[in-house]
Amino acid sequence: MKSHCVKWTPEKIEAMWESYIADHNLTTGFYPTDFYKVVLRKIKRYLMPHMRCLDLGCGTGTFIKVFYRKGYRVTGVDISSRAIEHTRQALKQSGIVVPLFASALDRTPFEDKAFDIVFAFDVLEHSNYAYVINVLKEARRILSDRGIIITTMPYREKLSTVVCPDCLAVFHPMGHVQSFDKPKAAGILQQAEFDPRHICVFPDIFLYPDDSFTKIIMKQVIRMLFTRLLVKVRGHNLLCVGQKK
Repeated sequence: MKSHCVKWTPEKIEAMWESYIADHNLTTGFYPTDFYKVVLRKIKRYLMPHMRCLDLGCGTGTFIKVFYRKGYRVTGVDISSRAIEHTRQALKQSGIVVPLFASALDRTPFEDKAFDIVFAFDVLEHSNYAYVINVLKEARRILSDRGIIITTMPYREKLSTVVCPDCLAVFHPMGHVQSFDKPKAAGILQQAEFDPRHICVFPDIFLYPDDSFTKIIMKQVIRMLFTRLLVKVRGHNLLCVGQKK
């Protein structure tokens, strides 16, 4: 048996996320609530009350919970039906009921101009360039005139791989297939007919539920005093804001 690289398709991506959602131990490494709070502070000037919002690739619903509690109307869609059911039950336990849909991200069930803002957190790096453009064009279709898209992705990621000992498949542990920098991010937005409004790098230092009190204080102090240094040392996240032309 020879080693071979996994050719990621929407079906394989869905199957991978079905496996992650089925095993709680595999989801503990997902971004915590604090990640989304950091992003929201950076994009607050683009947010207005009563906006119709879509979380494209909503996963386990962490962002939906954060945003809903800030008073926004949120809808979620994900390629994984298991993720949607998991999210629906988790949100229900928190007293949150929002529309959730299982769908391909480049062919969503929504009408034209159904939303004012679309969020896609760490979604685009999982697909090839052509599919990413299709996803962004779909986001444009369902956005209102001058609507906003917010995306995040790893910044200049080194796409390391692992090998499955059973079948010798070679793949990135999280299914990433491409890396982004600022010019590339701006380019895909422009190709999908968005006007890049804001692109920045922010550090990978977030508060986690199991952090000790001392660790939380240390992280907060570091973030306040050494922001610029953190971007250089731990600037692993790219935040992009585009406006529909």
